[in-house]
Amino acid sequence: MEIRVYPGAHHSFDSDNPVRYVLDRYSTEPYDGKGATTGGNAAA
Repeated sequence: MEIRVYPGAHHSFDSDNPVRYVLDRYSTEPYDGKGATTGGNAAA
């Protein structure tokens, strides 16, 4: 297995959509379990 990290990239980084916070997505993060930042990053 290989893991690549793209600094500044979010979920759906390979899309053309602008970066935005989506509250409806669930997260495994311990803070509250809701929300994710998604959006394109052409450099990544």
